[in-house]
Amino acid sequence: MHLRVLLASALIALAVSAAANPRQEFNEAYRAYGAAIEQGQYVDAVASARDALRLAREIMDDDSPEVAILAFNHGYALAKAGRVHDAYRALIEAHRLVGKAFGANAAELIQVELELAHTAQPEPAVNHLKRALELAGTHHGEDSEFVADLKVEAATRIWREGGLELLVEAADAYQGLGKTDKYVLAQYWLGKRHFDDGRRAEAIAPMTAVVEGQSDDELVLMARRILVEALEHEGRRDRATEHCLAIGSAAMWTGVEAYEPLYERDPVYPEEKRANAVEGSVLLEFTVDAEGYVQNPLVVSSVGGPEFVAPALAAITGFRYAPRFEDGAPVPVAGVRHRIVFSLRD
Repeated sequence: MHLRVLLASALIALAVSAAANPRQEFNEAYRAYGAAIEQGQYVDAVASARDALRLAREIMDDDSPEVAILAFNHGYALAKAGRVHDAYRALIEAHRLVGKAFGANAAELIQVELELAHTAQPEPAVNHLKRALELAGTHHGEDSEFVADLKVEAATRIWREGGLELLVEAADAYQGLGKTDKYVLAQYWLGKRHFDDGRRAEAIAPMTAVVEGQSDDELVLMARRILVEALEHEGRRDRATEHCLAIGSAAMWTGVEAYEPLYERDPVYPEEKRANAVEGSVLLEFTVDAEGYVQNPLVVSSVGGPEFVAPALAAITGFRYAPRFEDGAPVPVAGVRHRIVFSLRD
Protein backbone atom coordinates (compact mmCIF):
# COMPACT_ATOMS: atom_id res chain seq x y z
CA MET A 1 0.00 0.00 0.00
CA HIS A 2 1.36 3.45 -0.91
CA LEU A 3 -1.19 5.87 0.51
CA ARG A 4 1.40 8.29 1.81
CA VAL A 5 3.50 8.36 -1.34
CA LEU A 6 0.51 8.82 -3.63
CA LEU A 7 -1.04 11.58 -1.60
CA ALA A 8 2.30 13.28 -1.13
CA SER A 9 2.67 13.31 -4.90
CA ALA A 10 -0.76 14.86 -5.21
CA LEU A 11 0.13 17.61 -2.78
CA ILE A 12 3.46 18.21 -4.48
CA ALA A 13 1.68 18.58 -7.80
CA LEU A 14 -0.42 21.45 -6.41
CA ALA A 15 2.70 23.40 -5.60
CA VAL A 16 3.73 23.51 -9.26
CA SER A 17 1.27 26.36 -9.71
CA ALA A 18 3.47 28.40 -7.42
CA ALA A 19 6.42 27.98 -9.75
CA ALA A 20 4.91 30.06 -12.54
CA ASN A 21 5.73 33.48 -11.04
CA PRO A 22 8.44 33.09 -8.35
CA ARG A 23 12.03 34.00 -8.65
CA GLN A 24 14.46 31.67 -10.34
CA GLU A 25 16.03 30.63 -7.05
CA PHE A 26 12.69 29.29 -5.80
CA ASN A 27 12.10 27.45 -9.09
CA GLU A 28 15.46 25.73 -8.81
CA ALA A 29 14.93 24.74 -5.17
CA TYR A 30 11.50 23.34 -5.89
CA ARG A 31 12.66 21.36 -8.94
CA ALA A 32 15.58 19.99 -6.90
CA TYR A 33 13.15 18.86 -4.20
CA GLY A 34 10.93 17.03 -6.70
CA ALA A 35 13.92 15.33 -8.31
CA ALA A 36 15.35 14.25 -4.95
CA ILE A 37 12.02 12.77 -3.83
CA GLU A 38 11.66 10.91 -7.12
CA GLN A 39 15.17 9.45 -6.82
CA GLY A 40 14.83 8.57 -3.13
CA GLN A 41 17.57 10.99 -2.11
CA TYR A 42 15.82 12.16 1.02
CA VAL A 43 18.68 14.02 2.68
CA ASP A 44 18.94 16.22 -0.42
CA ALA A 45 15.14 16.49 -0.48
CA VAL A 46 15.14 17.92 3.05
CA ALA A 47 17.58 20.68 2.11
CA SER A 48 15.71 21.55 -1.09
CA ALA A 49 12.31 21.50 0.63
CA ARG A 50 13.62 23.78 3.36
CA ASP A 51 15.03 26.21 0.79
CA ALA A 52 11.84 26.17 -1.27
CA LEU A 53 9.72 26.88 1.81
CA ARG A 54 12.01 29.72 2.96
CA LEU A 55 12.02 31.33 -0.48
CA ALA A 56 8.27 30.89 -0.90
CA ARG A 57 7.65 32.74 2.34
CA GLU A 58 9.64 35.66 0.96
CA ILE A 59 7.55 35.96 -2.21
CA MET A 60 4.11 34.58 -1.24
CA ASP A 61 1.47 35.13 1.40
CA ASP A 62 2.20 32.92 4.42
CA ASP A 63 -1.47 31.90 4.50
CA SER A 64 -1.44 30.74 0.88
CA PRO A 65 -2.17 27.14 -0.13
CA GLU A 66 1.23 26.99 -1.82
CA VAL A 67 3.14 27.76 1.38
CA ALA A 68 1.02 25.24 3.28
CA ILE A 69 1.87 22.52 0.77
CA LEU A 70 5.55 23.43 0.79
CA ALA A 71 5.52 23.18 4.60
CA PHE A 72 4.05 19.71 4.27
CA ASN A 73 6.71 18.79 1.70
CA HIS A 74 9.40 19.78 4.19
CA GLY A 75 7.91 17.62 6.94
CA TYR A 76 7.38 14.75 4.52
CA ALA A 77 11.03 14.89 3.39
CA LEU A 78 12.23 14.92 7.01
CA ALA A 79 10.14 11.83 7.73
CA LYS A 80 11.49 10.02 4.68
CA ALA A 81 15.03 10.93 5.76
CA GLY A 82 14.42 9.29 9.15
CA ARG A 83 14.44 12.51 11.15
CA VAL A 84 11.24 11.59 12.94
CA HIS A 85 11.31 14.13 15.76
CA ASP A 86 12.07 17.03 13.41
CA ALA A 87 9.46 15.74 10.97
CA TYR A 88 6.72 15.73 13.61
CA ARG A 89 7.43 19.33 14.58
CA ALA A 90 7.47 20.41 10.93
CA LEU A 91 4.24 18.53 10.22
CA ILE A 92 2.48 20.15 13.18
CA GLU A 93 3.25 23.50 11.57
CA ALA A 94 2.14 22.16 8.19
CA HIS A 95 -1.10 20.98 9.78
CA ARG A 96 -1.78 24.51 11.03
CA LEU A 97 -1.04 26.04 7.64
CA VAL A 98 -3.01 23.46 5.63
CA GLY A 99 -6.01 23.86 7.94
CA LYS A 100 -5.84 27.63 7.57
CA ALA A 101 -5.42 27.57 3.80
CA PHE A 102 -7.86 24.79 2.92
CA GLY A 103 -10.22 24.61 5.92
CA ALA A 104 -10.37 22.81 9.25
CA ASN A 105 -11.98 19.73 7.70
CA ALA A 106 -10.26 19.81 4.32
CA ALA A 107 -9.41 16.63 2.44
CA GLU A 108 -5.82 17.84 2.22
CA LEU A 109 -5.50 17.29 5.97
CA ILE A 110 -5.88 13.52 5.54
CA GLN A 111 -2.33 13.16 4.29
CA VAL A 112 -0.97 15.49 6.95
CA GLU A 113 -2.69 13.46 9.69
CA LEU A 114 -1.24 10.26 8.24
CA GLU A 115 2.29 11.61 8.25
CA LEU A 116 1.81 12.90 11.78
CA ALA A 117 0.66 9.42 12.82
CA HIS A 118 3.81 7.88 11.40
CA THR A 119 6.10 10.30 13.19
CA ALA A 120 4.27 10.69 16.51
CA GLN A 121 4.61 8.83 19.79
CA PRO A 122 2.12 5.94 20.17
CA GLU A 123 -0.68 7.79 21.97
CA PRO A 124 -0.88 10.85 19.71
CA ALA A 125 -0.31 8.59 16.69
CA VAL A 126 -3.61 6.86 17.40
CA ASN A 127 -5.37 10.21 17.62
CA HIS A 128 -3.94 11.31 14.27
CA LEU A 129 -5.05 8.05 12.68
CA LYS A 130 -8.56 8.44 14.05
CA ARG A 131 -8.73 11.95 12.67
CA ALA A 132 -7.45 10.77 9.27
CA LEU A 133 -10.13 8.08 9.19
CA GLU A 134 -12.80 10.58 10.19
CA LEU A 135 -11.79 12.98 7.42
CA ALA A 136 -11.48 10.16 4.89
CA GLY A 137 -14.97 8.93 5.71
CA THR A 138 -16.34 12.44 5.23
CA HIS A 139 -14.65 13.06 1.90
CA HIS A 140 -14.58 9.58 0.38
CA GLY A 141 -17.41 7.65 2.05
CA GLU A 142 -17.15 4.97 4.72
CA ASP A 143 -17.51 2.14 2.21
CA SER A 144 -15.00 3.51 -0.27
CA GLU A 145 -11.85 1.72 -1.36
CA PHE A 146 -9.75 4.64 -0.13
CA VAL A 147 -11.14 4.40 3.40
CA ALA A 148 -10.75 0.61 3.37
CA ASP A 149 -7.10 1.02 2.35
CA LEU A 150 -6.59 3.46 5.18
CA LYS A 151 -8.21 1.12 7.70
CA VAL A 152 -5.88 -1.71 6.68
CA GLU A 153 -2.85 0.55 6.98
CA ALA A 154 -4.00 1.80 10.38
CA ALA A 155 -4.69 -1.70 11.69
CA THR A 156 -1.49 -3.31 10.44
CA ARG A 157 1.10 -0.61 10.98
CA ILE A 158 0.25 1.48 14.01
CA TRP A 159 -3.15 1.04 15.58
CA ARG A 160 -3.36 -2.04 17.79
CA GLU A 161 -6.46 -1.15 19.77
CA GLY A 162 -9.46 -1.46 17.50
CA GLY A 163 -7.41 -3.00 14.71
CA LEU A 164 -9.52 -6.14 14.39
CA GLU A 165 -12.67 -4.11 13.88
CA LEU A 166 -10.96 -1.99 11.24
CA LEU A 167 -9.81 -5.06 9.33
CA VAL A 168 -13.29 -6.59 9.39
CA GLU A 169 -14.77 -3.33 8.12
CA ALA A 170 -12.14 -3.08 5.39
CA ALA A 171 -12.73 -6.67 4.29
CA ASP A 172 -16.48 -6.07 4.12
CA ALA A 173 -15.95 -2.91 2.06
CA TYR A 174 -13.61 -4.66 -0.37
CA GLN A 175 -16.05 -7.53 -0.76
CA GLY A 176 -18.89 -5.12 -1.49
CA LEU A 177 -16.75 -3.30 -4.06
CA GLY A 178 -15.68 -6.55 -5.73
CA LYS A 179 -12.01 -5.92 -4.88
CA THR A 180 -11.12 -9.59 -4.46
CA ASP A 181 -7.35 -9.25 -4.07
CA LYS A 182 -7.68 -6.56 -1.42
CA TYR A 183 -10.43 -8.51 0.34
CA VAL A 184 -8.15 -11.52 0.59
CA LEU A 185 -5.24 -9.40 1.80
CA ALA A 186 -7.44 -7.93 4.54
CA GLN A 187 -8.41 -11.47 5.52
CA TYR A 188 -4.72 -12.39 5.72
CA TRP A 189 -3.98 -9.50 8.09
CA LEU A 190 -7.08 -10.36 10.13
CA GLY A 191 -5.96 -13.97 10.46
CA LYS A 192 -2.39 -13.00 11.28
CA ARG A 193 -3.58 -10.59 13.94
CA HIS A 194 -5.61 -13.36 15.58
CA PHE A 195 -2.68 -15.77 15.31
CA ASP A 196 -0.07 -13.36 16.67
CA ASP A 197 -2.32 -12.56 19.61
CA GLY A 198 -2.68 -16.26 20.47
CA ARG A 199 -6.20 -16.75 19.08
CA ARG A 200 -5.22 -19.60 16.79
CA ALA A 201 -8.72 -21.01 16.36
CA GLU A 202 -9.98 -17.63 15.16
CA ALA A 203 -7.16 -17.39 12.62
CA ILE A 204 -8.37 -20.47 10.73
CA ALA A 205 -11.37 -18.99 8.89
CA PRO A 206 -9.63 -15.87 7.48
CA MET A 207 -6.50 -17.82 6.52
CA THR A 208 -8.67 -20.40 4.77
CA ALA A 209 -10.26 -17.51 2.83
CA VAL A 210 -6.76 -16.49 1.72
CA VAL A 211 -5.94 -19.98 0.47
CA GLU A 212 -9.24 -20.26 -1.38
CA GLY A 213 -9.27 -16.80 -2.91
CA GLN A 214 -5.71 -15.63 -3.53
CA SER A 215 -3.62 -15.98 -6.67
CA ASP A 216 -0.43 -14.73 -5.00
CA ASP A 217 1.52 -17.93 -4.35
CA GLU A 218 3.75 -16.33 -1.70
CA LEU A 219 0.79 -15.05 0.32
CA VAL A 220 -0.94 -18.43 0.05
CA LEU A 221 2.15 -20.22 1.35
CA MET A 222 2.37 -17.87 4.32
CA ALA A 223 -1.32 -18.50 5.03
CA ARG A 224 -0.82 -22.26 4.77
CA ARG A 225 2.05 -22.17 7.27
CA ILE A 226 -0.14 -20.35 9.76
CA LEU A 227 -2.96 -22.80 9.08
CA VAL A 228 -0.71 -25.77 9.83
CA GLU A 229 0.20 -24.30 13.22
CA ALA A 230 -3.36 -23.21 14.03
CA LEU A 231 -4.96 -26.51 13.00
CA GLU A 232 -2.35 -28.61 14.79
CA HIS A 233 -2.71 -26.52 17.91
CA GLU A 234 -6.47 -27.14 17.78
CA GLY A 235 -5.93 -30.89 17.31
CA ARG A 236 -7.30 -30.89 13.77
CA ARG A 237 -4.40 -32.82 12.32
CA ASP A 238 -6.22 -34.20 9.29
CA ARG A 239 -7.16 -30.70 8.20
CA ALA A 240 -3.53 -29.64 8.45
CA THR A 241 -2.40 -32.37 6.07
CA GLU A 242 -3.51 -30.64 2.84
CA HIS A 243 -1.48 -27.58 3.79
CA CYS A 244 1.59 -29.66 4.68
CA LEU A 245 1.35 -31.31 1.28
CA ALA A 246 0.88 -28.01 -0.57
CA ILE A 247 3.87 -26.45 1.16
CA GLY A 248 6.01 -29.52 0.46
CA SER A 249 5.08 -29.56 -3.23
CA ALA A 250 6.17 -25.93 -3.57
CA ALA A 251 9.45 -26.30 -1.66
CA MET A 252 12.87 -27.16 -3.03
CA TRP A 253 14.48 -30.08 -1.20
CA THR A 254 17.69 -28.91 0.50
CA GLY A 255 18.62 -32.06 2.39
CA VAL A 256 17.78 -33.69 5.68
CA GLU A 257 20.18 -31.45 7.63
CA ALA A 258 18.10 -28.36 6.78
CA TYR A 259 14.74 -30.08 7.25
CA GLU A 260 12.72 -28.01 9.73
CA PRO A 261 9.23 -28.67 11.15
CA LEU A 262 6.20 -26.56 10.26
CA TYR A 263 4.78 -27.14 13.73
CA GLU A 264 6.48 -28.05 17.01
CA ARG A 265 4.63 -29.35 20.04
CA ASP A 266 6.10 -28.07 23.30
CA PRO A 267 7.38 -30.82 25.60
CA VAL A 268 6.10 -31.21 29.15
CA TYR A 269 8.90 -30.33 31.58
CA PRO A 270 9.36 -33.07 34.22
CA GLU A 271 8.27 -31.52 37.51
CA GLU A 272 11.08 -33.09 39.54
CA LYS A 273 13.69 -31.69 37.15
CA ARG A 274 12.05 -28.28 37.18
CA ALA A 275 11.92 -28.24 40.99
CA ASN A 276 15.63 -29.01 41.12
CA ALA A 277 16.48 -26.51 38.34
CA VAL A 278 17.84 -29.28 36.10
CA GLU A 279 17.90 -28.64 32.35
CA GLY A 280 18.31 -31.27 29.65
CA SER A 281 17.93 -32.23 26.01
CA VAL A 282 17.10 -35.30 23.93
CA LEU A 283 18.34 -35.88 20.37
CA LEU A 284 15.85 -37.95 18.37
CA GLU A 285 15.96 -39.61 14.96
CA PHE A 286 12.82 -40.51 13.02
CA THR A 287 11.09 -40.79 9.66
CA VAL A 288 8.79 -38.14 8.25
CA ASP A 289 6.08 -39.91 6.26
CA ALA A 290 4.42 -38.81 3.03
CA GLU A 291 1.87 -36.71 4.92
CA GLY A 292 4.39 -34.94 7.13
CA TYR A 293 3.82 -36.98 10.30
CA VAL A 294 6.69 -38.17 12.51
CA GLN A 295 7.05 -41.96 12.60
CA ASN A 296 9.23 -44.35 14.65
CA PRO A 297 11.22 -41.86 16.76
CA LEU A 298 14.36 -43.25 18.41
CA VAL A 299 16.60 -41.70 21.06
CA VAL A 300 20.10 -40.97 19.77
CA SER A 301 21.36 -39.32 22.95
CA SER A 302 20.12 -37.42 25.97
CA VAL A 303 21.45 -35.01 28.57
CA GLY A 304 20.10 -34.32 32.04
CA GLY A 305 18.62 -37.67 32.96
CA PRO A 306 16.20 -40.32 31.64
CA GLU A 307 13.18 -38.36 32.90
CA PHE A 308 13.47 -36.13 29.84
CA VAL A 309 13.11 -38.99 27.32
CA ALA A 310 9.39 -39.76 27.62
CA PRO A 311 8.20 -36.14 27.30
CA ALA A 312 10.61 -35.63 24.37
CA LEU A 313 9.16 -38.64 22.56
CA ALA A 314 5.63 -37.43 23.27
CA ALA A 315 6.42 -34.00 21.89
CA ILE A 316 8.12 -35.16 18.70
CA THR A 317 5.13 -37.28 17.67
CA GLY A 318 3.13 -34.05 17.55
CA PHE A 319 5.49 -32.34 15.09
CA ARG A 320 4.43 -31.75 11.47
CA TYR A 321 6.65 -31.35 8.44
CA ALA A 322 6.16 -30.44 4.80
CA PRO A 323 6.71 -33.78 3.00
CA ARG A 324 9.51 -34.12 0.50
CA PHE A 325 8.31 -34.45 -3.11
CA GLU A 326 9.91 -36.55 -5.82
CA ASP A 327 8.54 -36.60 -9.37
CA GLY A 328 5.44 -34.79 -8.19
CA ALA A 329 4.58 -37.18 -5.36
CA PRO A 330 5.26 -37.02 -1.58
CA VAL A 331 7.75 -39.56 -0.24
CA PRO A 332 8.94 -40.54 3.27
CA VAL A 333 12.20 -39.08 4.55
CA ALA A 334 14.27 -41.29 6.86
CA GLY A 335 17.07 -40.21 9.18
CA VAL A 336 15.58 -36.88 10.21
CA ARG A 337 16.99 -35.58 13.49
CA HIS A 338 15.72 -33.00 15.97
CA ARG A 339 16.89 -32.04 19.44
CA ILE A 340 14.22 -31.38 22.07
CA VAL A 341 15.61 -28.89 24.60
CA PHE A 342 14.32 -28.47 28.13
CA SER A 343 15.34 -25.02 29.30
CA LEU A 344 14.22 -23.14 32.38
CA ARG A 345 14.88 -19.87 30.58
CA ASP A 346 12.07 -20.42 28.05
